[in-house]
Amino acid sequence: MATGLRPDMSVRRVAHEHPETREVFLRFGEEDDRTVFGHLEPLSHFAQRRGVQLDRLLNELATTSGLEVDRYALRDERLHRPFVLVAMAVTLSLGAGWGAYLLAQIGLQGSFEAASQAQVIAHGSAQLWGFVAPFIVGIALRYLVLASGRPSPPAAVRRSVLAALSLGVVSGFAWAQAPERLPVLAAVSGLAFLSGGVVYLILVLRCVAHLLRHNWARFVLASAVSLCVWGGVTLFLQTRAGAAGPGVFSGTERQVLMDLPLLGLALGSVYGFGRKLLPGLLSVPKPRAGAFEAAFWLHNGGLVLLLAGRWWAGPSWVAAGLCCVGGGALAYLVALRGLRGRAVTSSRGYPVHRLFIKLAFAWLLLATFWLAGMAVLEAAKGAVFPHALYGAARHALTVGFLVTVMLGVAQRLLPVLGNTRLAFPHLLMPIFLLLAAGNLLRVVSEVATLWWPPAFAVMPVSAALELTALALFAGVAWRTMWPARDLFLRSGEVTPHSLVANLLSVHPWLEDSLIGWGFSYLSRVRYLPQQLTIVELVEKQGVDLGQTIQRINDALRGHVWPAEGGSSPTATTRSSPRQQQGGDPW
Repeated sequence: MATGLRPDMSVRRVAHEHPETREVFLRFGEEDDRTVFGHLEPLSHFAQRRGVQLDRLLNELATTSGLEVDRYALRDERLHRPFVLVAMAVTLSLGAGWGAYLLAQIGLQGSFEAASQAQVIAHGSAQLWGFVAPFIVGIALRYLVLASGRPSPPAAVRRSVLAALSLGVVSGFAWAQAPERLPVLAAVSGLAFLSGGVVYLILVLRCVAHLLRHNWARFVLASAVSLCVWGGVTLFLQTRAGAAGPGVFSGTERQVLMDLPLLGLALGSVYGFGRKLLPGLLSVPKPRAGAFEAAFWLHNGGLVLLLAGRWWAGPSWVAAGLCCVGGGALAYLVALRGLRGRAVTSSRGYPVHRLFIKLAFAWLLLATFWLAGMAVLEAAKGAVFPHALYGAARHALTVGFLVTVMLGVAQRLLPVLGNTRLAFPHLLMPIFLLLAAGNLLRVVSEVATLWWPPAFAVMPVSAALELTALALFAGVAWRTMWPARDLFLRSGEVTPHSLVANLLSVHPWLEDSLIGWGFSYLSRVRYLPQQLTIVELVEKQGVDLGQTIQRINDALRGHVWPAEGGSSPTATTRSSPRQQQGGDPW
């Protein structure tokens, strides 16, 4: 049931859910001689076609039905777009892009010392604060509105979070390049990160405060707390370093700056939102609630032990914390029944997102138990492991798990959140292969440098593969969020990939013709999915595609429209799709 009247709601949906509104539609010219009352065209098109102001139509419908008017629904549905756009821009430049440059220097000189600690930290901070944080925050703010039923946060508040994260990334990177000349940027960057984290925590709490009996909501809230703590720690460390730059951070401090975003914000968010999304994405049978609860306490308890061990309690606490985190990952997979979902068949082939997600969780198990095993040996026997082993394990966690699972879920979630279609689906398999090969090559080659120095020259190749995968996915995400204008709206000719919603919005009379030709689906639904194409509609009905396309185009060429805004059936001027579309957002 609708909670508010939106300009993109169909006439039929409103009339069906609120029969008292039919008199309003009849007064403005809707036909009453149809089998099903009301066309599938959105209210915005109905108002334009009938020559009535949209606000007047919405207000009269609201008065009659007792509903409120939601004029900003379409804008709110797009709130995640700038976050994802900023995330992809940063990872291709200051994040993964800069990391690829540093890795090239390491490969050329055959030594990890070729990249200074300050530059490595600058790359890591940009990747985590500029890619991981905005991507997760943007998707979370959009999805929490759907999952919690709470209204979208004000646009100014959302912009402030993104602006704070962006300011923190840019100023922090500039500070890392010239700390002695720009020491003030250390505090500016840290303060921006902290303020963005605090506002995000408030927004999350606002959405899930009434849902904390559900472990997915507690996971999301705990991840938001981790973002705030991460911001506070970053502010403290950067302000203290000042003109000395991030190169003075100790090994423990660098570890904390990795633990909080990766295990706190990112993994907690994946667990929380994954509890809602992954069973459907993977067609997994009903998840095991007890295992999910165990995963929540193991993971978050382990994170607390780990952070305590990093700061003051010692290696034994670090080992215990990482073992708990690994146990939490295992419990989460048990809850999802090992990700073994039902077989999925599709005319478009195997759903590639399943490959991303399954590979990501395989890397998660490997990375967490790899790190836990080294921590246990350090605590028990005082073993000291080389940098290459830690670097390979962290890369398995960051790219092998986190980036892979983000791209896997995003390819399904972005079209749903934007009510559109995934762009360039044929690129998903190359993206998967490039990312998987790049990550595997990086992990293997970094470990191999311990006994085979030529492996240093192989490492930059892994970065090139990963960066190419991210660049391709950025193109997919961009075109998915900002799709190309339907060719039908430019030419007036229908093709197999024309959107049915656009066709019937411009030519609502065609709906009756299609129903008469046997497309009974159009008489059964209350609204059309925006992403439904002609070819998919034909597949639903099992009719000939070529014949249908020809029939529709013949009907469009032979149809005459009533004059714009006129009510006389004898007025006959034809209107182009562009004229009919006007300025409305469809």
